[in-house]
Amino acid sequence: MYTTVPNEGSTYGFMPVFLSLAGDQGIKSITAPSVSWNRSAGVTATFRYYRYWGLFTTAQAIASYSTNINRNFWLQYDDAPRIAGGATTDLVLHVRRNLFYRFFGLGPDTTEAGESSYTRLTGVASVRRGYNITTDFNVGAFLELDGDRPERHPIKGLPATQDLYPTAPGLDGAFIMSEGLSLRFDTRPSGDYSVNGLASELTGALIQGFLGAGFFSRITWHTRLLLAETSRLQFGARLWWSQLLGGGDDIPFYYQASLGGEYLLRGFTEDRFIDRAAWEIEFEQRVLILETHLFGVVSDWRIDPFVAAGQVYGTEPPWAHVRASAGLGLRVWIPPNVLGRIDFAYGGEGIKVYVMLGYPY
Repeated sequence: MYTTVPNEGSTYGFMPVFLSLAGDQGIKSITAPSVSWNRSAGVTATFRYYRYWGLFTTAQAIASYSTNINRNFWLQYDDAPRIAGGATTDLVLHVRRNLFYRFFGLGPDTTEAGESSYTRLTGVASVRRGYNITTDFNVGAFLELDGDRPERHPIKGLPATQDLYPTAPGLDGAFIMSEGLSLRFDTRPSGDYSVNGLASELTGALIQGFLGAGFFSRITWHTRLLLAETSRLQFGARLWWSQLLGGGDDIPFYYQASLGGEYLLRGFTEDRFIDRAAWEIEFEQRVLILETHLFGVVSDWRIDPFVAAGQVYGTEPPWAHVRASAGLGLRVWIPPNVLGRIDFAYGGEGIKVYVMLGYPY
């Protein structure tokens, strides 16, 4: 086993993967325990279980324990049938202590030299309940509780965030509750793994701070397009925007909009840019190179170049400090819903490598 993301560096280990097949329906479940080593986290024991009842009904359970700092417990259940008049349910419970967080300051023009490190203890509990007005259009309400506490455990060689940015909002921790509405429109027959389709979600939330924050609101819009050009070529595009309203200057930095990481503006470190608002647009050209048939499992091997641009902003114009990146993805897709990817991306601060499961969108 080998994984890497910019914030964590390289992780090496052993991970047997047990697949349970559901006949022609693809993979029924994945069980993947592992033992791994990372220079900063030490030895980590992890248990992973993924259950697939169908394309739109899935669950996962992940638990891990490291000899240095890191702990993780994550339960998630998603049931989103494409039936007019049907109900949808999304549940998340996630508790995590992680030493790989970075902070570069607030605003779009922060520099790479301003990198600092901190550990964060975070907990999330959320539920969304939706109703399908049509097979493609869903209206839902959600409730989420978030608690966070930054800790002074920096990565060796980096200054502690508490020392380099002592006035950053949120260093004493925060606890908030978010409630809101979301509108989802999705014509993709297989979600992220579809050949064609358009997905768009508009979310509005009111957020009350019980500790370390006041009252503010958030609006987020996320749109994705997939288009089959030929049997071997597929075009993908994504537009994402998020905006905070109210709250003054006291909103903890980890609740503000951010760019960078394995999903938004690949080519930069996770949370590389943080501010009250952010946008990102990107395009991918997905190219099928080879199809294999091993042990009754069909696998598509792909090479996917991509480009992206985006910016965080507060009081300045949203086009004043635009950042851009480009890269190449090496992907293996096992129909209907399992994909492994290695993305190489460059945004002007060195080549970033992401080894992940699932499409970025």
